[in-house]
Amino acid sequence: MFGNELIQIELNKILNQNFGSQFLYIEKGITTKSFLVGDLDIPYRWITHWDQKDLLFTKEETSKWRRYDFVDFVWIKMIQKLRSFNVSIAQIKLIKDQLIQEITFEEAINIEEVRQAVKALNPTINEGGIDSILDDALKNGSAKKEKLNFLKLFLLDAIVLKNHFALLLNEKMELVIYKENFRSDYLDNIAFKEFLLSSHLTLSLTELIVEFISMNDLEFIQNDLKLITESEKEVLSYLRTNENVSAINIKYKNGSMNALEIVENRTVDLSQRLTDIMMTKGYEEIIIKTQKGTIVHCENTRKIKLKGTK
Repeated sequence: MFGNELIQIELNKILNQNFGSQFLYIEKGITTKSFLVGDLDIPYRWITHWDQKDLLFTKEETSKWRRYDFVDFVWIKMIQKLRSFNVSIAQIKLIKDQLIQEITFEEAINIEEVRQAVKALNPTINEGGIDSILDDALKNGSAKKEKLNFLKLFLLDAIVLKNHFALLLNEKMELVIYKENFRSDYLDNIAFKEFLLSSHLTLSLTELIVEFISMNDLEFIQNDLKLITESEKEVLSYLRTNENVSAINIKYKNGSMNALEIVENRTVDLSQRLTDIMMTKGYEEIIIKTQKGTIVHCENTRKIKLKGTK
């Protein structure tokens, strides 16, 4: 792994986009012990075996009702994926030891490279201004001592900033956490370029998050884990309950979801009148397709303003 360079880049990205408070809010959600072994959909004996081999982030408790947070959940799913690729227990332990490295918020913001990065993004700023930017991310004093490991940090970035992340592993089990929109920056690093051009295994963190959201209750995901916003929950809920949606156009305002344009396809038979669709569904635009003079298809585009938006 290329030292703490990636942590410095990511922390600076979060601080300079004023995501400090949201970062801490979501950190609380993903570190709440919300999962029992049965929620992991992995055989109990596997979990016990991995725990005995010191692979888990959270050690087994004396109580049989072991609980895990979302970071644990993702790591356990990563172990399952790695084992499916025949990565050995010893190799997974090496990966875990790299991912579990910790740094506190307070330590992170005092790294000189972070301060220089803030300065680079704000050329006219003085030292006091740099201090102000960094301190704003730590308005909650207790957060200064909060520890972040590599995996938690990159999960937070993926959730808050919607960035795509993957773990890249070479034959020596050397680890790089890869961020797609930093690709050009990474390629300026000779060591990383050589790594990327060599044979390696890719394990997507984003895929694991997406799979989890697609398979679980939206109320739990939004209210307890805080993985999605209220607007995102509303969009996903609509798509889950409407099978006729063929296209969706999401409108953004000030960086947040504001409205939807939904295209629904409906096959129309002779007994169904166009006026029924117009009266019962509402419409902004309707496209009618006919075949030999008979209506056979109706495409209805509706605009919906999301709740809680201005």
